[in-house]
Amino acid sequence: MITVGMVLTAAGLLVLAGIDPGWGVSQLLPGFLITGMGIARTTTPVTTATMGNVPPAHADTASGTLNASRMLGLSLGIAVMGAVVAAQWPGDLADSVDPKAFADGIAAGFQVNAAIALAAAVLAAVTIHDEPRQRRQRASSRSH
Repeated sequence: MITVGMVLTAAGLLVLAGIDPGWGVSQLLPGFLITGMGIARTTTPVTTATMGNVPPAHADTASGTLNASRMLGLSLGIAVMGAVVAAQWPGDLADSVDPKAFADGIAAGFQVNAAIALAAAVLAAVTIHDEPRQRRQRASSRSH
C-alpha cells in the first residue's frame, strides 16, 4: 500500500507540474485529488509499519520519532520546493511579478517532489515487508 500510495502521490505531482498561469481550480483539482489519494494510502500504513515493529516498551519513543520525522519531512519539502522555485526564477524574486516564471518554478518543484515520491515508492517496495501476515499465513498453512 505504501508503494502504491507513493506512486499515486508522484502521479498527482506530475499532473500538477503541468501548471500554467491561467489554471483555475478545475485544472488544479485532478492533481490535488490524485496526490491526496496517494498521501492517504501512505500515511496509515507507514504508521502501522512503524508502530507494529516496535516493542511496546518503546512505543512512546517510536511514536514521537515518527511524528518528528513527519514534521521534518514537511519542513524540508517546503524548503526544497521554495529553493527550486527560487532557482528557476529570473532575476530578483522581490521585484519580479512574472506569472510564467513563477508557474515554471512551481512546475519544476512539483517534478522534483514527484521524483522524491518515486524514490520513496522504490525504497518502500524494497524494504518494507509484511512479516506478521507472512507468519500467520505459514502458520495457517501448516495447520491445514
